[in-house]
Amino acid sequence: MDEKELMEKVKNLYLQDAHTQTQYAALWMEEIVFSWRWWVSLFLTLLPWIVWAVYCKKDSVARLIGVGFFTMFLTAWLDSIGVPLGLWYYPVDIIPFFPSYIPYDFCIFPVLIMILLQFKPRVSPYWKALAFAAGTAFIAEPVMEYFDFYEEIRWNSFLSAICYFIIYLLAHWLNSRTRYQPVE
Repeated sequence: MDEKELMEKVKNLYLQDAHTQTQYAALWMEEIVFSWRWWVSLFLTLLPWIVWAVYCKKDSVARLIGVGFFTMFLTAWLDSIGVPLGLWYYPVDIIPFFPSYIPYDFCIFPVLIMILLQFKPRVSPYWKALAFAAGTAFIAEPVMEYFDFYEEIRWNSFLSAICYFIIYLLAHWLNSRTRYQPVE
């Protein structure tokens, strides 16, 4: 295949994707926005941050927000890989054209990790990671699937639990850093 044919094939794939995204946006406008699932998703987007604002340790806000942004980046990145590969998908989006589930990646997940980090800080991070992974993979995900907010296609809760365990431990490691070099 020469360079011109390659570029034409790439262009056609992007055009197919654009057409699919346009179809989804039309469906979203007609059927999803303002549905009960959309309202629940909006609630799940706002509530975690309200809870965190009330219960966060005010003297640790900067550190915890850094961990929260790290968690957001990591979970959104994993979703941006898993969804296009057809491993799982989210039938209800707060806004179309966004590659991940906003309430989960940008609200519930980071806020839950930030709260766990500041709650009983002397408890082993491995126990907290295990509780976080088990609760998220074996309770929250099946509930999300039952109510059609999430669907596993070629994935399973055990694989999710491993990912969640590692994500929590990475967040704990980042949160426990005591020395930072000054920027000069």
